[in-house]
Amino acid sequence: MKAILAELVRDLYSHKISPEQALKKLEDYPYEDLGFAKVDHARELKKGTAEVIFGQGKTPEQLLKIAKAILKKGSNLLVTRLSPEVYQKIKARLPGGRYYPEARCLTVIKK
Repeated sequence: MKAILAELVRDLYSHKISPEQALKKLEDYPYEDLGFAKVDHARELKKGTAEVIFGQGKTPEQLLKIAKAILKKGSNLLVTRLSPEVYQKIKARLPGGRYYPEARCLTVIKK
């Protein structure tokens, strides 16, 4: 969370974004609304572990969109209830991902 705020301040200070753009980014901070899911980027700070994706019932595209939102903030990733079939469809687009078939979960460790 600190890294996200630091990046926002740097971008504002270096005029990469306007004050209005900074305020827009802070409107729902620390949540990112993807339309079909709301990612809590501050969960790691609040709970000690990053956001977890419940994979069952989500399309491969939805899983990838949520995963990329989490990973772009530098957090680790855990996807639970991920079927082998869906994993096969998304694995090439999640470099560094490790699938555990018996547990039906996927991890990407960033830190």
